[in-house]
Amino acid sequence: MTYTRKIEMQKDSRILITGSSGLLGTALTMKLKEYGYTSCITPSSQELNLLSYENTLKAFCDTYRPEYVFHLAGAVYGIGGNLKKSNRIFLENTLINTHVVEASFQAGVKKIIAMGSICAYPTPYPFDGSLIEDFIFHGIPHFAERAYGQSKRAMLAQLESYTTQELDHAFVISSNLYGPNDHFNLETGHVIPSLIRKFYEAQQYKHDVQIWGDGLSRRDIMHSWDAADALIKVMLEFSGRINLASGNMLSIADIVSILGDISGVKNWYFDESKPKGHEFPGINIDQLNSINYSPNFDAKKGLEQAYHWYCDNANFARK
Repeated sequence: MTYTRKIEMQKDSRILITGSSGLLGTALTMKLKEYGYTSCITPSSQELNLLSYENTLKAFCDTYRPEYVFHLAGAVYGIGGNLKKSNRIFLENTLINTHVVEASFQAGVKKIIAMGSICAYPTPYPFDGSLIEDFIFHGIPHFAERAYGQSKRAMLAQLESYTTQELDHAFVISSNLYGPNDHFNLETGHVIPSLIRKFYEAQQYKHDVQIWGDGLSRRDIMHSWDAADALIKVMLEFSGRINLASGNMLSIADIVSILGDISGVKNWYFDESKPKGHEFPGINIDQLNSINYSPNFDAKKGLEQAYHWYCDNANFARK
């Protein structure tokens, strides 16, 4: 069930953000503070071990006592990692998600925003048209991301097992996010941060850029600052399943061309012996539009900001 449900989150409400040091967590923390929220709780993974239910429950009920939760934490490994570590991906994410959701219920949290992922959708998609929230369980996820996708589905099933009076929630099904503080590992990072690092290093060391796949796969990409704005709006105005996307699909070749223009790198090649990721149809954003959200970044502006952030922080960025 999805519906508009407005809440009053006070500026001094206790707001817990799991995964606060990551791509979306840093953006969300920045935006919440920018909008005047003064009680953002941002524990590190060392301070809050979400793999332990005992630790998680104590933190929620005794230490932090949050009123609102943005659950962004998870174990992410990218295309290469998804194929090699699928058992760990499913186990770790299922434990983390189960612990956070149940601890939120036990602690009397007023509302939780839980991050899903586009890879939870079935592949091939059994319907004509774009990905719609109601159809997320109609088939199985793509084999390359099945473990991660199924762990997200399990979290959705858990959230929907509570009544709204027990635990109000929104399950946000995210497209491909990118931006400052991403994970720029060439093997386990997602496609955009991996490409940003490759183009930066090609510009620095004057070599060609290897692109995995044939460049034809398309992605809906969204800057993390836009995603953070959307999450706050969802918290305040929406409950249930909701897609989080820009609504614009770009091929990998298009993204590569934009990064080539930004970086000044002219030479790249597509290595079709490497995994290319799977193809999704477009993402329906009618629910997002229903709360009057619109992004600030188009693809070129967003990629330019993210690329220059990496140039300025290459020595310190996560890899």
